[in-house]
Amino acid sequence: IKKLLLSAQNKYLGQSTATGGLRHERFLKKRASRSLNFELPAGLKFLKEAKGLTIMTRIIAVANQNGGVGKTTCAINIAYGWARMRGTGSALLIDADPQANATSVALGIPFANGPRRAGVGVLFEVLLDRLSVGEVIQTVTVPENYNYPATSLDILPSHLQLAEAEAELMGEFHREYKLKTALAEIQESYEAIFIDCPPSLGVLTMNALLAANEVIIPVEPGVFPLVGIQYLNSTI
Repeated sequence: IKKLLLSAQNKYLGQSTATGGLRHERFLKKRASRSLNFELPAGLKFLKEAKGLTIMTRIIAVANQNGGVGKTTCAINIAYGWARMRGTGSALLIDADPQANATSVALGIPFANGPRRAGVGVLFEVLLDRLSVGEVIQTVTVPENYNYPATSLDILPSHLQLAEAEAELMGEFHREYKLKTALAEIQESYEAIFIDCPPSLGVLTMNALLAANEVIIPVEPGVFPLVGIQYLNSTI
């Protein structure tokens, strides 16, 4: 985890586009309208201001079709650790698991498993094109810890209702690209985006894999988990 966090020091550069700039401006306006304290990290600001340069966001899916291997634990701790080391607005955690355990940790069990709150969106609405990512993202406080001051982490929350997404998307064209398309609006605003995947290789995991440019596969030592990794590798 420490190696992954420190690798953020190596900046990934690419050519900026007018479209990306407009998406970024729209996202910042949405954040401002929701009265959220959102500010780009200092390193990201510097590169944004450099002529013709922009950050290539690291989008990391934490995936394994087996359950109980620590996907959610890895996703939460790496995302929180990144936010501590890199500062406010540097990381986004996406909960793509219908169990919504990452959401329970960040926003509480009633939010993730209780009745839906009026006017508060989750990933389910994003995948069905009912809301944009910028309208759904919430910001949580990361408390002070040892030598690190308090900061914040953005989260795209989930809910038990996400279990209905596969059935809802059954007849959709390019349904595996829903998340990738939605993230295009805001991904340049972050250094890293972490996606907590469900324990399956269904539509939700495929959305995460197609949106990501890196994959972390938590695994337990043993024969059967290694067989599962081979299948996941072939899917990737």
